[in-house]
Amino acid sequence: MNGKHIQLDVLTIFISHLASTSVVYKIEQESLYTYFNSNKFCILLIEIINQAHFYMNPHLIQPNESKEFFTSERCHILELLNNHDTTAPFSIARARVEPGVTTAWHRLNGIKEYYYILEGRGFIELGENEGFEVQKNDLIKIDENMAQRIKNTGDEDLLFLCLCNPPFTDENYEEFD
Repeated sequence: MNGKHIQLDVLTIFISHLASTSVVYKIEQESLYTYFNSNKFCILLIEIINQAHFYMNPHLIQPNESKEFFTSERCHILELLNNHDTTAPFSIARARVEPGVTTAWHRLNGIKEYYYILEGRGFIELGENEGFEVQKNDLIKIDENMAQRIKNTGDEDLLFLCLCNPPFTDENYEEFD
């Protein structure tokens, strides 16, 4: 079997996979080989793989960095998972605070929250307490309804996971300064 037939077999398998994931692309039969070897197809293939990777492995969730957004709290948030399943309700987001920035005072009403510091260092204030330094690998427990804010005291972004139980909702978020 020559390379042309092998490539067509790979393309046939790929197109079959797309059909099974409800993604449909029509390619003229007579121009299949030319299209398969074109830059346009390579770009389309990369785009399809990026969009459909969940269907290839339903156990793997890869964050889409372009979904990160800036909040009025003065930090960047990337929602990773918001699971409202009644057997295990929780949410996970990645927060990013730029150097020198202190987030706004806020609380999550009815939600326990944990911060797990991934990178950087900071100073966190919880309720009426004086606050304390945090750094990579620290885990901070934040009780329900507790006022909180965090300052990035380092020279690089402060990155941390926010784990909420029950899951975060806008209705439970209260900001004050």
